[in-house]
Amino acid sequence: MYLFQKIEDAAFKENDARRSIGEFLLENKDQLANLTMQEIAQRTFSSKPTLVRFAKYFGYSGWREFIYAFTHEVASLELSASDSVAPNLPFDENSKTLEIIENIANLKMQSLQETVALFEEEDLNMAAALINQAKNLVIYGASPNSYYGELFRRKLLSIQKKPLWPAPVKWG
Repeated sequence: MYLFQKIEDAAFKENDARRSIGEFLLENKDQLANLTMQEIAQRTFSSKPTLVRFAKYFGYSGWREFIYAFTHEVASLELSASDSVAPNLPFDENSKTLEIIENIANLKMQSLQETVALFEEEDLNMAAALINQAKNLVIYGASPNSYYGELFRRKLLSIQKKPLWPAPVKWG
């Protein structure tokens, strides 16, 4: 989940300083780089320690680290939005073949970049460790995702893991 989504969630659910700080950050995300911590505290009717607690609420060590991550996420999202292809309508009836191909390729790249941005290194490492330690790996899936199960099975075989595919089904 993106940081701005976590902030929206906290601003919606909480009824304390997190709400006013969250709403301020979301409404003024374009000006945050020019504001000091003191100015943000004054505008949100809070204090510097409250801003630090707000940052720690989201898993950051302090305000500086939090605001850096937030402003970079906002800049990244704005950049990708300006370069993006509309996912529901990547071409129209007047589009040339090469333009259609380029838009679809850009859409795939955009999707991959957004997916990578959501990865958490700790979660990936934990999943890799679990797979590495497992004695048996069973892959379950139903059409149309059985194709992805088969791809995953082949990748597991390449690292000398022998998954059960298709998974045996026990009834009753």
